[in-house]
Amino acid sequence: MYQSSAAFGDLIQQDSRTFYSYIMIDGKTRVTEGIKSIRLNGASNSDESFNLGSVVSQYIEIELASSMQEIENHVLDVYIGMDVNGASEYIPLGHFTAGKPQRDEGNISITAYDNIMKTERAYFSKLPDDTGTIPILEEITSLTGVSIDRSNLDNIVMKKPSGYTCREVLGYIAQLYGGFVICNRTGEIQIRQYSDPGYVVGPERYWDSFLHNEFMYEVQKITCYTGNDAEGNSISISVGSGGRNLSFSNPFMTQDTLNKVYASLKGWSYMPGSIRMLGDPRLDPWDIVTVTDLNGIAYKVPCMTLVQDFDGGLTTEIEAVGESETENEQDFKGPTTKMIERYSIQLALVDHAIVNKLDVDTANITYAKIKDLDATNAKIQNLDAVYAKIENLTAANAKINNLEANYGNIHNLLSGNAGIGDLVNIHLTSQNAMIETALIKNIVSSNITVNDLLAGRISTNRFEVSSDDGGIKITGATQQWKDKKGTVRMQAGLDAKGDFTFSLFDAAGGGVLIDAAGIHPGAVPDGLIVDDMVADGANISGSKLDINSVIGQYNAKGTVTIKGTKIYLDEQQQNLSAAFSNLSAGVQGVNNKVTTIEAGISGINLEMSQLREDIDGIVVNDGSYILQTFVKGGHVGTTDTAQIIAKVLSNNKDITKQIPSNRFLWVRHSEDVSGDNAWNEKQITGYTLSLAGKDVSMVATFSCLLTIPDEFNIIGLDGSSISGLDGSEMIGLYV
Repeated sequence: MYQSSAAFGDLIQQDSRTFYSYIMIDGKTRVTEGIKSIRLNGASNSDESFNLGSVVSQYIEIELASSMQEIENHVLDVYIGMDVNGASEYIPLGHFTAGKPQRDEGNISITAYDNIMKTERAYFSKLPDDTGTIPILEEITSLTGVSIDRSNLDNIVMKKPSGYTCREVLGYIAQLYGGFVICNRTGEIQIRQYSDPGYVVGPERYWDSFLHNEFMYEVQKITCYTGNDAEGNSISISVGSGGRNLSFSNPFMTQDTLNKVYASLKGWSYMPGSIRMLGDPRLDPWDIVTVTDLNGIAYKVPCMTLVQDFDGGLTTEIEAVGESETENEQDFKGPTTKMIERYSIQLALVDHAIVNKLDVDTANITYAKIKDLDATNAKIQNLDAVYAKIENLTAANAKINNLEANYGNIHNLLSGNAGIGDLVNIHLTSQNAMIETALIKNIVSSNITVNDLLAGRISTNRFEVSSDDGGIKITGATQQWKDKKGTVRMQAGLDAKGDFTFSLFDAAGGGVLIDAAGIHPGAVPDGLIVDDMVADGANISGSKLDINSVIGQYNAKGTVTIKGTKIYLDEQQQNLSAAFSNLSAGVQGVNNKVTTIEAGISGINLEMSQLREDIDGIVVNDGSYILQTFVKGGHVGTTDTAQIIAKVLSNNKDITKQIPSNRFLWVRHSEDVSGDNAWNEKQITGYTLSLAGKDVSMVATFSCLLTIPDEFNIIGLDGSSISGLDGSEMIGLYV
């Protein structure tokens, strides 16, 4: 059983669960969208009753929405999981290789198999005759490329198998260990026995009812058939006693090994039955679950068949098979029948599946595997041979797919296709040879002209195309042009870095003038580009022009007029007319771009008869700098004076003196307009403003304009943010 987190185990036991899935293709591409259903078909037992040595290939069926993703023959790792405490936890279902997808109305159905399928290949061992299980498993790993877990296995001495498939050999070895062969979730082959993880399934977790046999199944006796004697009678060994007899065939089993297998199974019992329950992706085909029925009786049920069905929800089906004692007696099968059913082959076990000696007058053999055949005379109607060494062959009719001969004396040759390496002293004419099509792979000839060639394809990877003087050369995906000195002046195609470029070189062959990066300095000689070569609608970015040199040329000649319907002065797209119309006489100087923050001191009405020292100053609420003014001194009367002090704060820090004093401009506003104009024409600047009663004749408002040029950091002169008096950060600027 797969070990998940404790939180996942608690959540899986709840009635309401939401599952998710994803598929990794070749360990690189993750597919999460369009997965409609997943069905895992797993098993650890391949017979109608309990047996040993099953080699079951698990497979998975997936239905996806239509996709352009290439899937056939790719490796799929499938996962199902849930969100646990705000994080996703996924359980791997297995490691599979996809077959050919089937498309139906926009959907794709895929069947993928685990690595057991890779063991369906012939096993020809190079080991000595007396060997062991561990060396054989290592050799099968080397042959199939599939890892086999040998970490918990002791080496068992056995004869070298011959004439079997790797899958058959794995089944025989699994019987020696009293287990079965299966792929785990990572694709590794393992030999396992059933184990109990303590997993309990109550009536509230399965649908319908728990269908099971009347009695428990228990192994009481084991019989193993190891071959046949000289008279053709079966040879068997056995251990134990009782009516429940587990029988199988294994030519490599010994009595000592069988006794150990029986000892590992003695006393083990289970209840054959089946349930369909709330799904749990952590269960494995080698797990034993405890099922409790409606009466509270608990039964041990091994997952001999395990099906996981996902379609947004998850359902698990479990089945354990086992015959009754009567069925076991009636369903006895000898070694030949068991072998045919388990491996679907027609070869009976005869002395380890190999005939050592056959001496009969007539033998009618349908199927035979013969290691060594020494025949004086043999008449074979159909011979299918991988390799054959024949000293003398006389055949009325012979069909040979591939013939390799040092010498051949052929009087009449009728050939559809003939591949000829070296052909000596054969004179073919239209009278003695009928050749419909000749496929000539290699031709060595001194006289072949272009006129002799039919249209076809010449690979530049195999041939180098060049001119007689060496001026043009084509090799692979690269073409070069050389001058009379042999210097490469132009190259197109694949360069030394693996990039496709077009390059033009100078006379020395070193300076690159044009390549994939564009035109390099020196590629365009003086005077090459004339006015006609520039399109009327060509747009040349100003950032690519030397503006200073252009202006210098205008200023030097002095006769050039710049024409334009609009010239924008700033980022607000104010033209010169709009900008000049907004200029006032009270503004000192003109900056290309300034940031002006005006302290809204409209609320200060300084009537000289009412000046007080407790005026705090005013906070600018426009998201800009904090400009405060303070009234210092002053009494009622015409001879007293008062001072208004301007301060700029940043994060409650006074940064006023970091700004030049001439940037502070004082402006007066009152009902006396002419008086205001006269006062403002004085252009009074500075950190403070000294006032006397004679400065105003009625209620007046004084404002301080702070002008900051671009060279200042308008976000904060000391690098900090601008804040209000209460310490809150101010956002936004007037430009």
